[in-house]
Amino acid sequence: MSDMTNSVLDSKAFEEKVNSCCKDDSGIFMLFVLDERCKASGAVSDSVLAELISAQVTESDSVGKIESGELAAFFKFQIDPLFPEKFTDKLNESLKACEGADDTFGVFSGAVFAPENGKNFAELYKFARKALDSVVSENKHGTAVYSNYSKFSEWRRDLASASKLFDESDVAGGACRISPNGFGPVYRYFVRYVQSYCRSAFKMLFTLSCIKEPYNGMSFISERFSELIAQKLRKSDLLVQLSDDQFFLVLPEINEQDAHKLAQRIVNVWENSDFSDGIELQYEAGQIPIDADSQKHFRSSDK
Repeated sequence: MSDMTNSVLDSKAFEEKVNSCCKDDSGIFMLFVLDERCKASGAVSDSVLAELISAQVTESDSVGKIESGELAAFFKFQIDPLFPEKFTDKLNESLKACEGADDTFGVFSGAVFAPENGKNFAELYKFARKALDSVVSENKHGTAVYSNYSKFSEWRRDLASASKLFDESDVAGGACRISPNGFGPVYRYFVRYVQSYCRSAFKMLFTLSCIKEPYNGMSFISERFSELIAQKLRKSDLLVQLSDDQFFLVLPEINEQDAHKLAQRIVNVWENSDFSDGIELQYEAGQIPIDADSQKHFRSSDK
């Protein structure tokens, strides 16, 4: 059965769908609520929001209206830590484009990753609800992603023991590898640092593409490429694998010329490998913009 639109499942069907997806697959569970001022205007309703959400999902995703009244979606296979923010931003852009819209139009959302923070509908809903409540309480249209820190003990720590929670046990050569779920906050902080302290940095996206026929061993190929690329990078560089065929890099303290030289070296090594006949490697690069007024952020000791 469906509710409100043909692509929106009712509460029971959506819950069953999410439970089924969580058995074997990863993904992102999101809750959405309209700003009450939108509803009060009469120009936008939950039905409109449901249509806007449905218009942005893929065939593997599921959208539903749950018993508590919120709209929800499960994005199967999605692991991009920036996805909840980007999806919610698109929704807010669509809402502001609606007839009769004003500055009060917007949506709040809460997100949680599966199976890291929940392996069934009940768990995912509970944590997404916590994230959603935090956004609503700030009354700022946007999203929050739930993070579970319960594994840390409650006893008071000194600086040394607190640091051990996050220190690398073995600092290996090559880039610092970060999981997609943990990369979002690191990336946002890094961009702030670059913009505030006027350092030069680049971001890159490497993509592996089949050029002959679908390749069944893509996971194996991605492991080999991940090892290759990590060893070509510095310890200060950041590497996150978004999927079997895409890798996102952040490179601090590098200029445009050297950034493209590095990327080309990686491409050349790949083209000379045993995999290049069936798998093509391409990259995109862009400089992280610098804040023109960044000098004012320097501490006195930095000048």
